[in-house]
Amino acid sequence: CMAQVPAERRLVDKYRDRPFVMLGVCNDESAEQARTTAAEHKMDWPCFHDGSGGPAERDWNILGWPTLYLLDHQGRIAAASR
Repeated sequence: CMAQVPAERRLVDKYRDRPFVMLGVCNDESAEQARTTAAEHKMDWPCFHDGSGGPAERDWNILGWPTLYLLDHQGRIAAASR
């Protein structure tokens, strides 16, 4: 999962001036650990702590990490990588 952070950072930089948002969902043990992880890896996009088995994991049927979703401008899933 963390191995993808450099590619995610390049994506954020590439589309910085376009209508694009990267959103991270973190399943670290605690919100404090999630903030530390984001800071250590210079993840300057929005990240929220879901925890293990949290609502995002359940509602989006995340079976493993990383799981990637590309949403269109209307919030519909345009592509998924699991």
